[in-house]
Amino acid sequence: PRLPRRSWRQPHIFNSLDLAPGWTKAVAFGTDTYYTSPCQRVRVANALESFYGGWTISYAEDPLGVPDWITTFDRNTPHEIVAAFTETLVDGVHNNFADFLSGGQRYTGTSPASLTARHRW
Repeated sequence: PRLPRRSWRQPHIFNSLDLAPGWTKAVAFGTDTYYTSPCQRVRVANALESFYGGWTISYAEDPLGVPDWITTFDRNTPHEIVAAFTETLVDGVHNNFADFLSGGQRYTGTSPASLTARHRW
């Protein structure tokens, strides 16, 4: 049997958020999925039937605050990119991403600029 569109295209995105400790999940309109971090600073929306589809992710310094940043991935974004972004977000939000910054245990030294330069893009 054919799986619903969401299940076969983006399972690791949903899995990482579904399994994230303390994150809440709500489903609206049968297809739209919304997640909120335990600290109430990160919100993730997958409005499947919206005009562009895809994911919208926001972060606010204060719980339930006005977002400091918002990013979107439309339905054409490879799900591996969205999965890597959400997994890093889930893994880092508890300590303000300190592990991913210089000196942190998960810091790689790779930036978008260094990656671009290394591959001569």
